[in-house]
This record gives sequence, structure tokens and C-alpha cells, in this order.
Amino acid sequence: MFDPRLFLPKPPMWMIAIAILFVVGSWIPLTAIFKYTQSKHEKPRIHLFQDMDNQPKLKAQAASPIFADGRAMRPEVPGTIRRGELRDDTEFELGYTVKKDGDSYAPVFISGMPDAAEVDQFFLARGQKKFDTFCYPCHGKAGYGDGPVNQRATELVSGDQTLSYGTQWVPSANLNNVQDGKLQFGADVYPNGQLFNVITHGKANMAGYGHAIPVEDRWAIVAYVRALQLSQNAGAAKVAMDLAANSNTQTAEANELGVTSE
Repeated sequence: MFDPRLFLPKPPMWMIAIAILFVVGSWIPLTAIFKYTQSKHEKPRIHLFQDMDNQPKLKAQAASPIFADGRAMRPEVPGTIRRGELRDDTEFELGYTVKKDGDSYAPVFISGMPDAAEVDQFFLARGQKKFDTFCYPCHGKAGYGDGPVNQRATELVSGDQTLSYGTQWVPSANLNNVQDGKLQFGADVYPNGQLFNVITHGKANMAGYGHAIPVEDRWAIVAYVRALQLSQNAGAAKVAMDLAANSNTQTAEANELGVTSE
């Protein structure tokens, strides 16, 4: 069998030693690089390819000499509409329509409910839930302005001034208040669109909830407030008529099912 090693010159020992040292020594730079990349340093790392990692820029809340107001962060451009947030239904989104009055335009609050709001028992139940969450603390469960926040604030204002720490409080509105025979905040005096607008933007010391309550839920609150006012201010004749209508409905349903009363 032919063995080529028999015909190749055998390298001397010192050459073999140098080759081994060279191979082992080549590992030192690799080890140093690995150690450098895995440890923390006070100075920035060596960045051979900058790409867009490092570039001149202004960070949030920084000052800028470029703009007149000295701010790096720019405000929204007036009139800009975000994608998917086009409010083309002003009655539903704003609670009013814009009508021309001479040379100017004026908002006119809608009196009913917008077409986009479907009022049913689930809609009213949603309104009750949102009312109990956002409105009850000040206006109370039945809307008489006797919520726990209003009660506590009234106690502080009318009590010992040394304990109130200068608290100033405007009593919460009584949604069932009657003036001159009419509800002060009733639908015939206070249109639904105006009530929706107050929920959205607030009024006097009341903060607006437009940022926290979706548009549809705000209309649900309006519908629930109207139902609440009706329940608290219905006359005896109205209650009797409703009871009679409910009784007739139940009788009709029973007849359809073939149920007879003895």
C-alpha cells in the first residue's frame, strides 16, 4: 500500500511548536472581542456601521432653536384628522348641527336621539352602568345631586373651616329639579344634544368625560337620564296608564300562549 507520508519531508520540532503557538495565539483576539462584547463599559461601544442608529436628532421634551416656540415636539396641525376618525355624523359625534345665521354659523343642539344610536333595553342598561360609574358619585343614584362626593364636599364647606382646608364646592346639579312647572334639565328645556355636550366637555366645575367615555356610551347615559327623569317625575295618571298598558300587553301575550286566568 502506497503511503505518501514516507516521501514527504518531516518538519522539524521547532516549526511544529511555532505552528501550535500561532494557532493558540489566534484565539486571543477572538477571546478579547467576545469578552468586550459581553461586559459593560462607561464609553459607547465601537460602532463601525452607523446606519441610522446614531444621528443628530431632538428627543422628547427637548428644546429646539429651530422653531419660534423653542420646543422640539410639534403640536398637532389644526384640522388634521386621524385615519379612521372622520366625524362626518355631527349629530352623533357632537350632539348638534351647524346652521347658518346671517353671515355666521351657529350650533343647534338636537332634541331627539341621533339615528346612529339604537335605543333599546340593552342601550338603557349600558347607560345605567356608565351613569353609576361616572355620574353617581356627584349626582346620586336617582339624579338628585346627592351623591357621596357632593355630600362629603358639602359637609366640609358647611362645617369647621379649619378642617375643610379652604374647600370650595358648587353643589352638583339636581337633574330632577322642577322650575315653573318644568324640569330644569328636561328634554323640552335642555335638549339631548346639550346634555351630551355637557357630558363630553363638562360645565362650570364639572370636568368633561369625552376622553373616558366613548360616544355611543355618552348617548346611552343621555337616554338613561331621560328614563330616570321620567321615573322620578311621572304623574299618577301616567303611572296608571303605563300599568294598564303593561297589563294589556301581558294579557295579550297570555292569550297567544293559550293561557287563561280563572
